[in-house]
Amino acid sequence: MVAVHSRGRKARSAAFFWYTQHIMAVLSLFPELLSYAFVAPLVLRLALSLFLLAEARHLLRKRRERAHAEDAAALPYPPRWGGILEIALALLLLPALFTQAAAFIAALLLGALWRSSALRARFAARHEPLVYLFAAIMALSLVVLGPGAVAIDMPL
Repeated sequence: MVAVHSRGRKARSAAFFWYTQHIMAVLSLFPELLSYAFVAPLVLRLALSLFLLAEARHLLRKRRERAHAEDAAALPYPPRWGGILEIALALLLLPALFTQAAAFIAALLLGALWRSSALRARFAARHEPLVYLFAAIMALSLVVLGPGAVAIDMPL
């Protein structure tokens, strides 16, 4: 009875091996686009930089109006310091200086904005809460992928 059970296990593992070998051989629809994979982090970096600059401009403009003081209290950080930090991170990400560190800090910052977006809905009604989550995911992907093409950062 033990021998029959062990044969069944071997047959199941062989079937799983055959299944995974044949399923993993799916062809790419556009294989010529794979040669541009090094440019993808550049596009992510530029998009995240523009998003951070737009958010910083919005935060600093709202701070000047002073009519939204109660809404600014809903932010996880002071609006002035948040705007300055977002500008600094965007300026680091544009030429790809300290990309992974800047992207990690941006991911933390955008994650905090996503967590407090329910409180922040009146302060920045321009975005849905998921926009901050998607921007944080973009920043985390830059942490993993690195700076990409046209960068000052060099991998060690």
